[in-house]
Amino acid sequence: MKHTNISQYIRANKDEFKQHILNRKTEKELSEIYGCSNATIIAMKKELKLQSGDLFKENRFNHKSDITHCKSCDQKSKKNTCSKCVQKRSNIAKKELLVEKAGGKCIKCGYKECIAALDFHHIDPKTKEINLNTNLNIDIKLKEIKKCVLLCCRCHRELHWQETIDFVQANRYAIDKTKERLFPAH
Repeated sequence: MKHTNISQYIRANKDEFKQHILNRKTEKELSEIYGCSNATIIAMKKELKLQSGDLFKENRFNHKSDITHCKSCDQKSKKNTCSKCVQKRSNIAKKELLVEKAGGKCIKCGYKECIAALDFHHIDPKTKEINLNTNLNIDIKLKEIKKCVLLCCRCHRELHWQETIDFVQANRYAIDKTKERLFPAH
């Protein structure tokens, strides 16, 4: 297809041009179709705001055959399970494995009902290399929990509060003055 003014033709046939881009035609293929240079195709894509990335983002769910829903959360997705649900499953599986390897229950009170309420407490904080809540390789986490004990969230908070009591006792006067300043005549 040879035209005297390719740019005018592409402007007049924007939908056809857009469809070629949606069909993932390369700039080289488009230049062969329209009988022009790659530079002309690039310029026209930019002028008509038809860059591939923007088009595919805009038309992500426009093809009915591509639309599905995540079987776990029912959000629109191109897959049966969306990436958020895949990540959530992975995080739960890792936590279950780590809790199991650490004994499965709080070493202080024996609580084991909900793994979300179980924490890993570093016996010696100086040996802590990573935060176990970060998304890291399971092997790294397994190595790190060897430096920890499993506590329920209540026992964990109480343990850390006990560590704070010395600070509170040493600073009782300043803490009381701060309370008076923040809440006068209470």
